[in-house]
Amino acid sequence: MNRRIKTLTWGAIPLVALASLVSIDHIPGTDISLTVPYAAEGPGPTFNTLGEVDGVEVIEITGADTDEVEGNLNMTTVSVRTGMTLSQALTQWLFTDDTIVPIEQIFPPGQSMEEVQQSNSRAFTASEAAATISAMNFLNLPVEIEVVEVVEDSAA
Repeated sequence: MNRRIKTLTWGAIPLVALASLVSIDHIPGTDISLTVPYAAEGPGPTFNTLGEVDGVEVIEITGADTDEVEGNLNMTTVSVRTGMTLSQALTQWLFTDDTIVPIEQIFPPGQSMEEVQQSNSRAFTASEAAATISAMNFLNLPVEIEVVEVVEDSAA
Protein backbone atom coordinates (compact mmCIF):
# COMPACT_ATOMS: atom_id res chain seq x y z
CA MET A 1 0.00 0.00 0.00
CA ASN A 2 1.43 3.37 -0.90
CA ARG A 3 1.91 6.22 1.53
CA ARG A 4 -1.03 8.33 0.29
CA ILE A 5 -3.58 5.53 0.86
CA LYS A 6 -2.16 4.84 4.34
CA THR A 7 -2.45 8.53 5.22
CA LEU A 8 -6.03 8.72 3.96
CA THR A 9 -6.98 5.54 5.82
CA TRP A 10 -5.46 6.66 9.12
CA GLY A 11 -6.96 10.13 8.68
CA ALA A 12 -10.42 8.73 8.01
CA ILE A 13 -10.50 6.59 11.17
CA PRO A 14 -10.89 9.53 13.62
CA LEU A 15 -13.46 11.17 11.33
CA VAL A 16 -15.56 7.99 11.19
CA ALA A 17 -15.26 7.57 14.97
CA LEU A 18 -16.30 11.19 15.57
CA ALA A 19 -19.22 10.95 13.14
CA SER A 20 -20.38 7.78 14.90
CA LEU A 21 -20.21 9.40 18.35
CA VAL A 22 -22.14 12.45 17.15
CA SER A 23 -24.96 10.38 15.66
CA ILE A 24 -25.55 7.64 18.26
CA ASP A 25 -27.62 8.20 21.41
CA HIS A 26 -25.63 5.93 23.74
CA ILE A 27 -22.35 4.07 23.86
CA PRO A 28 -23.05 0.49 22.75
CA GLY A 29 -22.89 -2.03 25.57
CA THR A 30 -23.25 0.63 28.27
CA ASP A 31 -25.90 2.85 29.83
CA ILE A 32 -23.94 6.00 29.00
CA SER A 33 -26.22 8.46 27.22
CA LEU A 34 -24.86 10.73 24.50
CA THR A 35 -27.97 12.88 24.15
CA VAL A 36 -27.72 16.64 24.55
CA PRO A 37 -29.47 18.47 27.42
CA TYR A 38 -31.57 20.53 25.01
CA ALA A 39 -35.07 20.36 23.59
CA ALA A 40 -36.40 21.53 20.24
CA GLU A 41 -39.63 23.53 20.35
CA GLY A 42 -41.53 23.99 17.15
CA PRO A 43 -45.00 24.34 15.75
CA GLY A 44 -47.27 21.40 16.47
CA PRO A 45 -50.54 20.39 14.87
CA THR A 46 -53.50 22.77 14.72
CA PHE A 47 -57.09 21.88 15.53
CA ASN A 48 -60.19 23.65 14.26
CA THR A 49 -62.06 24.33 17.49
CA LEU A 50 -65.26 24.97 15.54
CA GLY A 51 -65.14 21.48 14.07
CA GLU A 52 -64.55 17.90 15.13
CA VAL A 53 -61.51 15.85 16.01
CA ASP A 54 -61.91 12.09 15.65
CA GLY A 55 -65.68 12.54 15.30
CA VAL A 56 -66.06 14.49 18.57
CA GLU A 57 -66.87 18.20 18.67
CA VAL A 58 -63.97 20.18 20.08
CA ILE A 59 -66.27 22.73 21.74
CA GLU A 60 -69.67 21.66 22.96
CA ILE A 61 -72.11 24.32 24.12
CA THR A 62 -75.10 23.31 26.20
CA GLY A 63 -77.81 25.38 27.82
CA ALA A 64 -77.70 28.22 25.30
CA ASP A 65 -78.84 28.87 21.76
CA THR A 66 -76.03 28.77 19.23
CA ASP A 67 -75.71 29.97 15.67
CA GLU A 68 -74.32 27.96 12.79
CA VAL A 69 -70.71 28.87 12.15
CA GLU A 70 -68.47 28.70 9.13
CA GLY A 71 -64.73 28.87 8.84
CA ASN A 72 -61.98 27.93 11.23
CA LEU A 73 -60.91 28.99 14.69
CA ASN A 74 -57.66 27.09 14.98
CA MET A 75 -56.01 26.13 18.23
CA THR A 76 -52.27 25.96 17.82
CA THR A 77 -50.00 23.61 19.72
CA VAL A 78 -46.30 23.39 20.41
CA SER A 79 -44.27 20.32 19.59
CA VAL A 80 -41.36 19.46 21.91
CA ARG A 81 -38.62 17.03 20.93
CA THR A 82 -36.15 15.73 23.53
CA GLY A 83 -33.51 13.00 23.70
CA MET A 84 -31.67 14.31 20.65
CA THR A 85 -28.12 13.49 19.69
CA LEU A 86 -25.71 16.30 18.90
CA SER A 87 -26.21 15.88 15.16
CA GLN A 88 -30.01 15.87 15.54
CA ALA A 89 -29.92 19.04 17.66
CA LEU A 90 -27.66 20.79 15.16
CA THR A 91 -29.91 19.70 12.29
CA GLN A 92 -33.00 21.03 14.09
CA TRP A 93 -31.23 24.31 14.80
CA LEU A 94 -29.79 24.82 11.31
CA PHE A 95 -32.50 23.53 9.00
CA THR A 96 -35.85 24.04 10.77
CA ASP A 97 -37.73 26.87 12.42
CA ASP A 98 -37.51 25.05 15.76
CA THR A 99 -36.03 26.80 18.77
CA ILE A 100 -33.39 24.92 20.75
CA VAL A 101 -33.77 25.56 24.49
CA PRO A 102 -32.20 24.06 27.61
CA ILE A 103 -34.21 21.05 28.77
CA GLU A 104 -34.75 22.74 32.17
CA GLN A 105 -37.03 25.28 30.49
CA ILE A 106 -39.37 22.48 29.44
CA PHE A 107 -38.99 20.03 32.32
CA PRO A 108 -38.06 21.77 35.58
CA PRO A 109 -35.34 19.96 37.54
CA GLY A 110 -36.73 17.59 40.15
CA GLN A 111 -40.02 17.02 38.32
CA SER A 112 -40.85 13.81 36.54
CA MET A 113 -42.46 13.72 33.10
CA GLU A 114 -45.72 12.69 34.80
CA GLU A 115 -45.61 15.69 37.17
CA VAL A 116 -45.03 18.04 34.23
CA GLN A 117 -47.99 16.51 32.36
CA GLN A 118 -50.20 16.91 35.45
CA SER A 119 -49.12 20.53 35.77
CA ASN A 120 -49.89 21.15 32.09
CA SER A 121 -53.28 19.48 32.50
CA ARG A 122 -54.12 21.72 35.48
CA ALA A 123 -53.08 24.80 33.50
CA PHE A 124 -55.28 23.73 30.57
CA THR A 125 -58.25 23.14 32.89
CA ALA A 126 -57.75 26.58 34.47
CA SER A 127 -57.63 28.11 30.99
CA GLU A 128 -60.88 26.36 30.05
CA ALA A 129 -62.52 27.66 33.23
CA ALA A 130 -61.36 31.21 32.51
CA ALA A 131 -62.73 30.98 28.96
CA THR A 132 -66.07 29.68 30.27
CA ILE A 133 -66.36 32.52 32.78
CA SER A 134 -65.49 35.06 30.08
CA ALA A 135 -68.18 33.65 27.81
CA MET A 136 -70.74 33.64 30.63
CA ASN A 137 -69.93 37.27 31.47
CA PHE A 138 -70.18 38.24 27.79
CA LEU A 139 -73.63 36.63 27.59
CA ASN A 140 -74.68 38.29 30.88
CA LEU A 141 -75.38 34.88 32.38
CA PRO A 142 -74.89 34.24 36.09
CA VAL A 143 -71.69 32.53 37.12
CA GLU A 144 -72.02 29.99 39.90
CA ILE A 145 -69.11 28.99 42.09
CA GLU A 146 -69.05 25.54 43.63
CA VAL A 147 -66.59 24.32 46.24
CA VAL A 148 -65.47 20.86 45.19
CA GLU A 149 -62.89 20.15 47.85
CA VAL A 150 -61.32 21.76 50.89
CA VAL A 151 -57.71 20.80 51.51
CA GLU A 152 -56.92 19.85 55.09
CA ASP A 153 -54.80 22.31 57.07
CA SER A 154 -55.42 25.03 54.50
CA ALA A 155 -56.59 28.59 55.10
CA ALA A 156 -60.00 27.82 53.60
